[in-house]
Amino acid sequence: MKRTIIDQIVYYTARRTALIFFYVFFRGKFYNWRKIPSTGRVIIVSNHQSYLDPPLVGGGPRRQVGFMAKESLFHGFLGWFFRALNAFPVDREKPVGGIKEALKRLKNDECVALFPEGSRTFDGELQEFMPGLILLAQKTKSPIVPAAIEGAFDAMPRQEHGKMHLFRKIAVLYSDPIPVETVVSLSPDELMTLVHQRIVENLNELRKLPAFKNTKKQIEE
Repeated sequence: MKRTIIDQIVYYTARRTALIFFYVFFRGKFYNWRKIPSTGRVIIVSNHQSYLDPPLVGGGPRRQVGFMAKESLFHGFLGWFFRALNAFPVDREKPVGGIKEALKRLKNDECVALFPEGSRTFDGELQEFMPGLILLAQKTKSPIVPAAIEGAFDAMPRQEHGKMHLFRKIAVLYSDPIPVETVVSLSPDELMTLVHQRIVENLNELRKLPAFKNTKKQIEE
């Protein structure tokens, strides 16, 4: 996808503003962000706790990250702004268009973030995955970086419709990329299980932190 100078300025300005916001109001912490390849196609796969997740996942990498957003957001100025932020629309009832756009971006050696649960969690726990998004990695022979977000659900629970609770701890943990050789050698079910397992491991690692360990249970793998 061709990005204009204006797009670049908007993206990096918004990214820096979001990072300052997370550091100041949520004591934000990004772990292992250097594990994300700085060039070439790559998919970051994360759990989905709140509306804060796209800028959180995109906050770690030192490169632009594309992500899907619901189609209803892409109208007027808001639509231009989301496109400048490297987002692209997806119709949840007919997601083919969004998947095709993700395929095109990956074939163009871009970085795309995906949330395979499909929607935000209702309780802060990891939900079942939608298998179609994981298959993008096999179709494009892209490495996968599993990530986990913790604390975003407490900061902005789904049930409270966008209400934000400041000064809650939020952390993001990235793990070693699953290499292309592994991605293409596994069956779709095996790959989905592996990615799910890695995200569970990341979540459990975050929940050992003092800010989370007294309130969050470990997830059984």
